[in-house]
Order: sequence, then C-alpha cells, then structure tokens
Amino acid sequence: MYWYTGMLEMHRWLAIASVLVFALRALDVLLRTRLLSEGPGKVMSVLLDVPLTISGLSLWGLLQTSLVHEPWLAVKFLLLAVYVAMGALALRAQTREGELLALILALTTMALLFGVALTRDPFMGL
Repeated sequence: MYWYTGMLEMHRWLAIASVLVFALRALDVLLRTRLLSEGPGKVMSVLLDVPLTISGLSLWGLLQTSLVHEPWLAVKFLLLAVYVAMGALALRAQTREGELLALILALTTMALLFGVALTRDPFMGL
C-alpha cells in the first residue's frame, strides 16, 4: 500500500500542474500572445502529461480492479477523454468564441473529473 499512497500523491500534483499549464496555454491563445501555446508550453505539457498518464495507469494496476467493478473509474476515463478533446479544441479553434467555449467546457469537465476522483463516486454524492 506504500507504493499506492506515494503514487496517488504524485498523480494528484501532476494533475493539478497539468491543468494549470493547460489554463495558461489557453489564456495565451485567448490573448493572442502565443508565448506558451507554441514550443515551451507544448514541451511542458508533455513533460507533465506523460508521467501523469503513467502514474494513472499504475494506480489502476495497483488497484487490481476493472472498470466494471469501479464505475467511478470508468466515468473518470470518460471525462478524461472529453477533457482532452475540449482542450485540443480550445488550443486550435478557428474563432475566439470557439476557443472560449472549448476552454470553459474543458475546465468544467476537469472540475467534474476531479470531483469524481476525490469522492470515488460517479455521481459525486448527488
């Protein structure tokens, strides 16, 4: 269980850092400065998202369970896919309105994902 606790803590901090970097990159796109949305921001995202993904999959392996037996985990994976799609749209949309809408949807999805992960309940106690 020692490995699980340490890995979970690392996973949480990587998730927070990843969302912060995404938010900064999206703000950069909205402000049209393109300082972080290009080179350094992309590199930083990869440097955070690769270990975040590895730690998430490792935690799943340490739980030794399936998505059928842990519905909160299935919902978390679904929300993660939506977040990635909305995040990609926010950074590549053709219009300012599209960027803003995708950014709001991405951050809302991530808030839901955090809620599901912290409560381990697909409905977050509702």
